[in-house]
Amino acid sequence: MALSITVDTTGLQALVKQSSALAKQLPFAVSLALNGSAKGSRSIPGSDAYNVVKALAGASRGYFDQPTPFIEKAWRATNANKANPEVTIYPEDKRVKYLKAHITGGVRTYKGYEAKLLGLGNESVQALIPTFVKRNQAGNVTRGTLGKIIQASAAKGAGSVLIGKPRGGNRPTGVYERTKQGSLKPLFVAQPAATYRSGFPLSQTTATVLNRRFSSYLEAALEQALKSAR
Repeated sequence: MALSITVDTTGLQALVKQSSALAKQLPFAVSLALNGSAKGSRSIPGSDAYNVVKALAGASRGYFDQPTPFIEKAWRATNANKANPEVTIYPEDKRVKYLKAHITGGVRTYKGYEAKLLGLGNESVQALIPTFVKRNQAGNVTRGTLGKIIQASAAKGAGSVLIGKPRGGNRPTGVYERTKQGSLKPLFVAQPAATYRSGFPLSQTTATVLNRRFSSYLEAALEQALKSAR
């Protein structure tokens, strides 16, 4: 689940063949411009503020509902060089399972707390939907809260937690807190695994940045390369 960016310099070589100095510096300049376009470079003015990685963070804010910094800052880019004028845009390993289904479509990978609470061994089995459980401003259940729930699952009586399917009735598998009144308050309810259609604008966002800035970044890189060659 990655997107590679490459540039064919054949046409550019033909345009600058009259200048041996420019032609000699072109591969280096292309690699600088690619790196600036992908993730920003101090060598390319303006690229630190506008590049693919930054644009994907913005796309995350538009696509997801209140994404955490963990999701916003998921994207990375490899380095292009003279011998290999290609950059690959990809999500950092720890974030792949949260983004994959949104990019390629398919079943959402189960989250770590789902595996801990229900002992899931198959990521397509089910998902836990938070109900009457404390969440932070981003709508996520904190590690502290999950830790308390896991601790309470080993206790008995009011305030303890039942993990699984309650006996009797038609209540679904989930995580339930035992109340003082003897009832069960659902903290999480298990549902069939969430399935997503691909929709996150990875390709579109990347193309937009390249169309808007690559030529100007390349111009700046060529100017810098020629100065350093003198």
